[in-house]
Amino acid sequence: MPILEASGTLTADGTEQTLTTLTTNKTFLLSVDTGNMVNGETIEVSIYTKCLTGGISRLAYFVSYSHVQGTPQKFSVPVPSDIEFKATLTQTAYVTAYKTFPWKVLSL
Repeated sequence: MPILEASGTLTADGTEQTLTTLTTNKTFLLSVDTGNMVNGETIEVSIYTKCLTGGISRLAYFVSYSHVQGTPQKFSVPVPSDIEFKATLTQTAYVTAYKTFPWKVLSL
């Protein structure tokens, strides 16, 4: 049964913004609601992890979505992490204004 680890709403600003950073030993799943997107808009969702304590955060998962999404609720692949899990969102293109994106991270 999934456990809610973190959640919130992010208003994009054109930069890579951190949704959350978690440091427990679990397998995580990121969910982002893209229902506010319109044609001409693009977002990038990234997840970073560390291999070793004191190491560098490295990209472990990346996906990009553009335009209106027929299925707006998006899920990452499960990402195991025992040191650091960091999720980010970047809105790289917008039509009239940056959008707000609800999100949450579940552990499995």
